Amino acid sequence: MKSFSLPVGHRPDAAGNALGPDVIARLVRDAKGAAGAAADGSADGGAGWQLVTSSACATVHRRKLPGQPVTQVRARVAVRAPARPTDVFRCLYDPPTRRSWDESLLSMDVVEAGVGGDERNDVVAARLGCPFPLANRETLCNRWGGAAPAALCPPGSFALCWLPCRHPDAPPRKGHVRGWSFGAYVVEPAAGTGTGGGGGGGCELFIFLQSDPGGAIPKWCVNRFMPKAALKSARKLAKRAQELGAERVAGGDA
Repeated sequence: MKSFSLPVGHRPDAAGNALGPDVIARLVRDAKGAAGAAADGSADGGAGWQLVTSSACATVHRRKLPGQPVTQVRARVAVRAPARPTDVFRCLYDPPTRRSWDESLLSMDVVEAGVGGDERNDVVAARLGCPFPLANRETLCNRWGGAAPAALCPPGSFALCWLPCRHPDAPPRKGHVRGWSFGAYVVEPAAGTGTGGGGGGGCELFIFLQSDPGGAIPKWCVNRFMPKAALKSARKLAKRAQELGAERVAGGDA
C-alpha cells in the first residue's frame, strides 16, 4: 500500500507498516482493555473510560480524549453457544456474511489484497447507507484479520484490526461522504471451551473503535449515538453468529 494515515496515538511498526505486528498488538490490547473495564463495573473503567451500560451479557464504555472531537468506544459482549470464534470472525470478515446482518453495509470491496506480502492484510472500501436526507457514507481502511496474537489471547482466538487509509485506486466516491474509522474486534473462546472454539460453549467479543462519519453531522450527536450503535451492532452480530453455529451443528459439525 503506497499511502496511509494513522489516528492520534498510533504509529507504524518498526518496519514502517501501517498494520504491522506492533500496531496490531496495540489495537488488540485496546480492545481487550474492555475486559478489565467490564470487570470492575464502575463509572470509570480506568484511563478516562466511563461506563455507558452494563448487563450480564454486555458492557460498554466510552472515552473522550483531549483534542479529539469524537469519543472512543469499548465493549465486551458475550456470544452464546453454539457460536464459535470462527463463526463470529466469519460474520465480521466475509463480505456476504457481514451484509446478512449489517443492513447499513451496501457494499464491501477489496481494493488491494496481500498488502506487504501478507495475505491477511488488505485495503477495503465500504459503502454505508444513511437515512434521508443524509448522504451515504464510505470508508477506506487498511484491514488485517486472522488468528489473534498468541501473546495476548488464548488459543482459538481471532482478531480483526483496521485503520483509515488512502489509496490511489480508491479516490472519494461521487455522491458519498468519506468518513473514517479505526479499531479492532477480538473474539475468544469462552472460558472452559478449550482451544479452537470447540466445546460449544460460546465466546466473548471485545470491541474497540473510534469513528467519524464526516460531513455536517454534529460531533455531539456522533458521540451520543456511537456507543448505542456499537452495542446494537454487536447484538445483531452475536445473533447471526449463533445462527451460523446452529447451521454448523445441524450439518454435523458440533
